[in-house]
Amino acid sequence: MSIRPKEEQILKTAEQLFVDGGFHATGINKVLKESGVATMTLYRYFPSKNDLVLGVLKYREEKYFNYLRSLAGEKSVRSVVDAHCQWITEQNAKGCLFFRALEEYAEFETKVTQFVKDHKQKVLSHIQSAALEEGINKPYFTATKVALVLEGATTMAEAFAPDGIIHHTKELSNLILNEARD
Repeated sequence: MSIRPKEEQILKTAEQLFVDGGFHATGINKVLKESGVATMTLYRYFPSKNDLVLGVLKYREEKYFNYLRSLAGEKSVRSVVDAHCQWITEQNAKGCLFFRALEEYAEFETKVTQFVKDHKQKVLSHIQSAALEEGINKPYFTATKVALVLEGATTMAEAFAPDGIIHHTKELSNLILNEARD
């Protein structure tokens, strides 16, 4: 994803505003004010608010997978779990932006909902690839269980102290991985 400086400025600003306040509650004028870009600049990159939402989700997805790869690569499921837990600590104190988009757009914006579903499938595939590389039995089922634990951790970290959630996430993931190796 090649991003120009002004486009990235808009995406970073909108991402933070959407994380802090939600998609519908954050208007274009607030994005313009906070990003400091001209109206025409924003609309050159994002002709509508839905285009901006999709742009932010794509930007966040790329950021998330780059983060996972930088910490975990495709080496092991455990390293993916560790990287995701670190992501929660650093990035996700307010839950999953993708599920928030799904909640807010499920009724009327199919592009956003489809993107979120595709994203979650990519996360599952990423974990499954690590399981395959590691030689784990039933990699799809193991990846699905681990993905459920990670999604739950992301959600629970919104309401509880991340340290405890991360400890339990790693513990549950280890149980799943140990079971998959038996």
